[in-house]
Amino acid sequence: MPTPFRKNIDQSVIKLLQERSAAWKKGKSSSHWDASVRNPAYITISCAGVTLPRNEKTFGEVYDKFKPGPLLKNVTLTQGGTYGLTQELSAEIQCHTMSDFLTVEEAYGKIHNEVTIQFGYSNKSYAKKGYDYHKQLKGYMIVSYEFNTTSEGYWIYKIKAMAAGDALRDFDLQVGALPKEFTKLQVKIDGENHNVTDFLELLDSHAQGNGQKALDEVDSGTSRFITSQTGGIGSLVLYDITTVNNGGFRLLAGLKGAFERATGGHDLLVFYTLEYIVNIINKTLIAKGKEINKTFAASGAEIIFDEDSISYLDPNIVSARPFQVLIMGNGTGNYRNNKGRGIDFEKKAGNPNLHAVSPGGPDGTHKIDLKKILISQEVIMTAFNMEKGEKGKYEETSVKATKDGGLRLDDFFRQIFSTIDKATGGAIALRLSIPSETLLNGGGRMNKLVIYDENNGYYEGSLNCVVFDPINGDGTTRSCSVSSDAGSQTYQGAMYAGTQTSNDSCEPVHKVSDSEEYEEVKTKNQTKREETIEKWKKIMRDPGKLQKSGFSESNQKGLEECNTAFHKTIPKKEALNILAYPGLKLSLELDGIYGFRIGHAIRTMTMSPRFFEADAYFHITEVTHNFDGESSDWSTQIEAQIALHNNLTNYWL
Repeated sequence: MPTPFRKNIDQSVIKLLQERSAAWKKGKSSSHWDASVRNPAYITISCAGVTLPRNEKTFGEVYDKFKPGPLLKNVTLTQGGTYGLTQELSAEIQCHTMSDFLTVEEAYGKIHNEVTIQFGYSNKSYAKKGYDYHKQLKGYMIVSYEFNTTSEGYWIYKIKAMAAGDALRDFDLQVGALPKEFTKLQVKIDGENHNVTDFLELLDSHAQGNGQKALDEVDSGTSRFITSQTGGIGSLVLYDITTVNNGGFRLLAGLKGAFERATGGHDLLVFYTLEYIVNIINKTLIAKGKEINKTFAASGAEIIFDEDSISYLDPNIVSARPFQVLIMGNGTGNYRNNKGRGIDFEKKAGNPNLHAVSPGGPDGTHKIDLKKILISQEVIMTAFNMEKGEKGKYEETSVKATKDGGLRLDDFFRQIFSTIDKATGGAIALRLSIPSETLLNGGGRMNKLVIYDENNGYYEGSLNCVVFDPINGDGTTRSCSVSSDAGSQTYQGAMYAGTQTSNDSCEPVHKVSDSEEYEEVKTKNQTKREETIEKWKKIMRDPGKLQKSGFSESNQKGLEECNTAFHKTIPKKEALNILAYPGLKLSLELDGIYGFRIGHAIRTMTMSPRFFEADAYFHITEVTHNFDGESSDWSTQIEAQIALHNNLTNYWL
């Protein structure tokens, strides 16, 4: 089963590490020089036809009027940020002549220029085993640069580049007119047809079937699959809940007037699949941005789903906010109680293409196709009209201000994702990320943003785990540190956010330190789960308080609490859910090696046997490669957080 957050370490990486370990052990026993000499590394960066360092072979090529050519001082390559799925590159260049500075500036001083790097170890006869490695990465886009002069009379030029997809987070969705294809569509307003002029009118037009019928004239349960000149967009469905709601549902005040004009005063809900929202953004607002900006057009940036865009949910979880988010399939869209009050959204639509849920997930879970999660028009309108927000920590490299008006793409989707999170009690926590495979290969899809669920930690089968040995030496480890997160904000949040959160977040450390109490907690969780099922039945079925109260806020909140409890107490959640926990973290510095990425599993011999017995390991959360141009040294820094997995295959060094 796919997950972006748990991946197997490639066997080629394990082989290199084992070769280094063998060389180290050979050197220890026979004083062989292989074990004590660090292999020199190389790195080059290229941008707009300028490659550094230059391939200089003669004195005249190296020196111009007795001054050396540009020096590549250092390069740092980082996979980090929230959940690690972001790519960043920084470099420092030293120039000794004005002509060299101007050459560097012309190539590296243009925002959006693509940077390619190539690195590895030299092909020399004396190269040790375990160091025969070469890699090229493409797809980094320059987002900022700076330069200054020194008292010695040379220039220092610094650049920062990132995956082109990451830069898409700052795209301003308020770009003005739509592409011509969509302005030809019709929307019915106050009984009259008009051409579509903006994004929100386009949503109405699609719901009305290109202005054919006002929304209050469309049959409840009507669904449509929307297409464009460039292919499918996604589905929508409309429901009349006038008799279902009993007055319990209230539109936001700012939206009520517009909604009533479109629906004739009926309680009508229009839901759009998440796939529709993504594609309509790609085909209208992002497409319009590409018409305006040629550089942006050349990047090919877009939002996508991939094979990892799925979730696994406890089968008892349903949307607690059915007028905002619907997750249908296998009965999860049925909001009728045992007296027949309420609405079966699933049966009313009768369209399996709207079903996000399919049974048969691992360990009895439901598999959720994220593309088919349904979002109400109210939620989309709220997100589209919100003010620009602050950036997350993973966006610190961005060059666009956060308070200059407009609506950032990332803010829009955060609002959508937050609503889904609330409706599922935290069971689905979506985020935009660069595609996970680019963490190792770059290139191909570095210009994309993909939608992932942070809680999708399921990995089928054995997970490869490298065991480092900093105590006896393994030929790779330079330093190793294991420390507690006690006192950190994440740890405090885990300890004081409530019983369920506490048990979940501290679970790996708890399992190691007191296995008997850990088993007692699991028993208590099962009891809690059984109590929650009874609570859920009273809200949803018998007597069905949610429907009797007209879908009141208090009962929706109660259903939300049920979802949280189901998510936190799901059996075998160690293999299914959130993977990195506060408690213990590992910092590891290695001789440079490429191939570790976020989601890989590692252990160290500094861990006591209890950690191995408890199936604990360290889940990599950040990888940084530091290249020093002056010493030809390459080091790899790994940060990792404790996690649990019940099927690990150890590779000892």
